[in-house]
Amino acid sequence: MKTPLNLLCFTAIILSTQPFGRAAGLLVSYSSIKGGGIEKYSLTPQTTGTIFDQETVAVNSLTVANNTAYWASGGTQIYSDSLNDATGGAAKTALPSLPFGGVTISDLAVDPATNQYLVGWIAPGYGWFIVQYPLSPPGNFSIFVNATTTIQGLTIAGNKAYWIEGINVWSQNLDGTGKSQVQNFSFGGVELNDLAVDSASQTYFLAAATNGLPPLIARYPLTPNANGNLFTFATNNIPAVTLAGDRAYWIDGQGVYSKRLDGTDFTLQETLPNGLTPTDLAVSLDAPVSAPEPATSTALGGGLILFAMLLRNRRLRKAER
Repeated sequence: MKTPLNLLCFTAIILSTQPFGRAAGLLVSYSSIKGGGIEKYSLTPQTTGTIFDQETVAVNSLTVANNTAYWASGGTQIYSDSLNDATGGAAKTALPSLPFGGVTISDLAVDPATNQYLVGWIAPGYGWFIVQYPLSPPGNFSIFVNATTTIQGLTIAGNKAYWIEGINVWSQNLDGTGKSQVQNFSFGGVELNDLAVDSASQTYFLAAATNGLPPLIARYPLTPNANGNLFTFATNNIPAVTLAGDRAYWIDGQGVYSKRLDGTDFTLQETLPNGLTPTDLAVSLDAPVSAPEPATSTALGGGLILFAMLLRNRRLRKAER
């Protein structure tokens, strides 16, 4: 019975090794007369927010990955900070952002799985670019895409980057190969603002405005130039949309709204205070774990079940002999 006992201990150790202090929540970046910053909210609708970061300039791009927030401040500097930081941004870290003065950041996306972040650049006199930086250790950039206009909606899903470039939606493998046009809106009168990709259903959600209709979010297959379906209308322009779990979240005026991906359960998540203009949002679903005891109990239970099954199988084999 040496093997079953070893398996029992091994199972208990693995299942009881859970992350601690992970921070679930909704982050909303904003601009204001005084500059900008990031507010952090619970995922419970209409809760009081706390200050996650304050800046003297607007924060116009925001994302989260692996319990860390990343944002662009004033279009010139990218920062990162743990979602558990309660110092109001005092512990943030500056990341390599720009090659020289005059260049500004239009968007960013982060992929810890491949140890990189992508940055959309506006470089007057040079053009528009997406560049790649290593996350750790900090290093120099490499050109990922030479674009034709400002990059928006930059996001990473699976092994691909997706972005809006004027009236087109593009994708490219993270190794720099396979650039492909996902959608083209050449019929005119369409303004594209942001996108979010749902890898599970192979669809993407596109925030847009078009003549004769209210601002909207439409859902499209990732199949190139496929037809889409309306997901929701909005009252105001939609500068940002993101997906987390089984829900889509978006900004509409001063409000942040959400809805299940199946189109049900429309919810007003939060309303930003007057004087703050929301610019982007990000959601973390990493629920905090307070103590190891429940996990250990579950692990032992699972280990004992496995142990009992192994004993039963061994006895059956002996009986068959």
